[in-house]
Amino acid sequence: MTGVRGTRDQQRGIRLADVRLPRYWPVPVIAALLLAWRLQNRSLWEAESVGKDLGKITVERWREGDARTDQMIVLTKTLARLTWVLLAATVVTLVVNVVILVTA
Repeated sequence: MTGVRGTRDQQRGIRLADVRLPRYWPVPVIAALLLAWRLQNRSLWEAESVGKDLGKITVERWREGDARTDQMIVLTKTLARLTWVLLAATVVTLVVNVVILVTA
């Protein structure tokens, strides 16, 4: 009885249980596992090197930021000193002018 579906043998196909493994099947399996392990180690090494580079760059930027911060602190201290000097000069100028006006 052949119809649209075909014969019983055509419908059956090949079962996975009917497929025989090659005689030396462990060799390619072990080779594939070793290759996968090596590729994974290479990926880990690349990720580690990228992490180290990123860490170095981050530390450099932190140090640059710290250097800029230190420089800004020094400039702020200098500006504060100059402000006090300007204030003292203003007071001295006012005192001298008052003394000149009073004695004149």
